[in-house]
This record gives sequence, C-alpha cells and structure tokens, in this order.
Amino acid sequence: MAETAVLCPLCERSIDTSESSVLAEKGATAINEASKTRGTSISVEAGNQVHVACRKTFTNKIYLSKIENERRRTLQEKTEAEKVVLRSRTPSFNFQECCFFCTTRINLHTTHRKGHEWYKVRTKDFEESIKAVCKSRDDDWSNNVFRRICAVSDLHAVDAIYHAACSSMFRLNKSLPARFATQELFGILEDTEPDKKRPKRGRPGHDERYQAFLKLATFFEENDEE
Repeated sequence: MAETAVLCPLCERSIDTSESSVLAEKGATAINEASKTRGTSISVEAGNQVHVACRKTFTNKIYLSKIENERRRTLQEKTEAEKVVLRSRTPSFNFQECCFFCTTRINLHTTHRKGHEWYKVRTKDFEESIKAVCKSRDDDWSNNVFRRICAVSDLHAVDAIYHAACSSMFRLNKSLPARFATQELFGILEDTEPDKKRPKRGRPGHDERYQAFLKLATFFEENDEE
C-alpha cells in the first residue's frame, strides 16, 4: 500500500518536489501571523513540513508590509469619505455662539448666570470623551451631538462652546435640561433671561437643590478639562 504524500500547507504540493524543512514553534508562529495579514485560512503548527522557498515567500516582510500599508490607506480613505458624507448631511452650525449639546445661542456676556454657565472646549481629550459618551448612550440626543461634532475636525480649534448643565446631564446619561430641550427639538433659539416676575413652580427648595447640583457639576467640568 503506497504511503500518502506529505503536502506543503503553503502551496499544497508534495514535499518531495523541492527542499523542505520542519517548522519549529517560532517558524509556525511567523507563518500563522503572515496568514492573518494576507487574509488566508492557512494554519500550521510546530512539526509541520513546508517548502523552504514557500516559507520565505509567504513570510516575506516587505510584501507583508505593503499589504498592511495598503489596508491602512484604504481604511483612511474610507474614513475620510465617511466624514465628507457626514459633513454634507449635517447643517452648518455656529460653534462659536451656540452650545453644541442643545444648539441654544449663548449670551456670551453672561458666563456665570445661574443655570446657564458656559465654557469653551479647551482640550482634544474633552472632545474624545464626548464621542465616547455618544457611543455608549446611542440615543437620539447623542446621535445628534455626534453628527454635529464630527462635522468639524477639532472642537478646540473652532472655539466651540457649551453649557455646563448640558455637558453634565449628557455625561450622566440623563435627559437634556428642560429649559434647553425646545432648542434641540425645534432649532437654534436665544438663551434669554428668565422672566423674573413669573411665579416659581414646584415645591419650595427645589430651585436651591438644583442650583447646588449645578455648582457641583461646574466644579467637575472645570477640573475635567485641566
């Protein structure tokens, strides 16, 4: 009974056809890594026999590097194309005058008005953290914010501004502050002064507790961007 011919796993030809070698652990690992880079299903293990020429060709570092570079270039082109499409679908937005969370036009002369405190984006890390929250929330508000901020390359570079209250509620996975909710739903409106003659609603002490919360939120906002 004739013995079954041993085939090279790289070319699937008989080992007898040319010079071969037995793979050690290191050689098997190199071939398996090259297989992943090439996108093939070839898998070997220590003890397998392969053609010496096939092994050299399959694990050629120059060729593998070209594959990886081409893959990165293709991914980059795809990402840039997606950004262009995203920008074309996103209406122009004034980041220097409006909160990018709620779209309200901010009165830039009232930095410390209670409940309406606002800040400029000062770091790239802040932008990346907001994008991460967008992905974890994955709701209508976060999707709108994500599309808005992806329309520009750098929030810090465009001097983007935002409400401290909006940022805090966004990060805490809560709803948009009620006083800004209509702006996000119906478009950019003015962040106007509240009517001081209008009687307060709700139980006594509610406003005081809310203001205390905002002060704490503002503290974390200021320290988050340092």
